[in-house]
Formats: sequence, structure tokens, C-alpha cells
Amino acid sequence: LDNVIEGTRVNVRLKPDLEAPVVVQLNSGDRVEGSVASANNKWLEIKIPETAHFYIAKEYVAKAGDADLKARLEKKRDEGIRLLQTAKATSSVEMQKPVNQIDVEAMKAVYQCLLIDYPEFPELTSQAKEAWAAVQEAYTQKKLAYLESQTHLSSSALQLNKQLTAELQVQKGKVAHLEQQVERGCRSD
Repeated sequence: LDNVIEGTRVNVRLKPDLEAPVVVQLNSGDRVEGSVASANNKWLEIKIPETAHFYIAKEYVAKAGDADLKARLEKKRDEGIRLLQTAKATSSVEMQKPVNQIDVEAMKAVYQCLLIDYPEFPELTSQAKEAWAAVQEAYTQKKLAYLESQTHLSSSALQLNKQLTAELQVQKGKVAHLEQQVERGCRSD
């Protein structure tokens, strides 16, 4: 009635069942707050009192750092996100340029910075890898299209050169014929 334990080593279980695992034991004088369990009205569903303690083996816990570590990590993560956004925007602008003006090495350096300087953020490095792969693919496609156009221009230039050479030969033949006619005309005078 007064929410005070009256027994010694009273088991607190995970479920309202005598077969359920014991998570803690309470002793006479410990205070609890609770209500009748909906699953079984012979049990109380309680909040674990502050006097109850749980333990785990120390060897399974590693201290990550001091209280400021979380704030420093969040700040670094935010910096990494901004750097990734900048890298994507810069890459987008670079890819609009003619292929011979694109600075691939500058783009690569930013993505490598993300991969090297932010390993503690695997989701960020994963996004950086994906973005860099997309940039490489886009650049490769653009470079191939450029080379194909240069090849086409070269073959067109070669064909034009052949055509002009043939026309030149025809013109040379006409000039030679005219020279012969002039020469004959000069002799007959």
C-alpha cells in the first residue's frame, strides 16, 4: 500500500511470469512506483528504482572520449557534409566546361580529402566514393564524345584533303594544257 518492498531479495523480472529472467533484486525498504500489469493482474509493472543497479563486464566497454568529443565529432561531420556538397557543386560546374578545360585533378583532390580526413563517418565517405565515381563516369563519357568528334573531324579533314588534292591535280593538268597551248601559239607567230 505504501510502495515499499517488505521482503528480502525480491526478484524483479522481465515479464510477469515466474519463468522470466531476473534482472535485479530489491530489498526491504526499497521504494517502487508501479501499476497492476495488464498481462497478469497478480503482478505490478514497476519503474526500476534508483537503488537498483545493473552491471556489465568492463572489458566489453571502451571509453570513446571526453564530454566534448560528441560536439567535436558533430562539428567535423558538418564540415564534411559541407565539403561534400561543395565538391558536388564544383564538379557540376567543371563538367559544364569543354573537356580540355576540365580540372579533373582538382576535383579528385577534394574527394580524396573527404576519404582520407573523414574515415570516422562511413556514410559520408560512401557518398563521396559514389559521387566521385559518378564524376569519373561523366568525364569519361564526355572525353569519349570529344575524342570521337576529333576522330570524325580528322577523317573529314582527310577526305577533304584527298578531294582537294584530286582537284589540284586536275587544275595542274589544265594549267599544263594551257601552257602548252600558249607555247604553241607563241611559236606559230
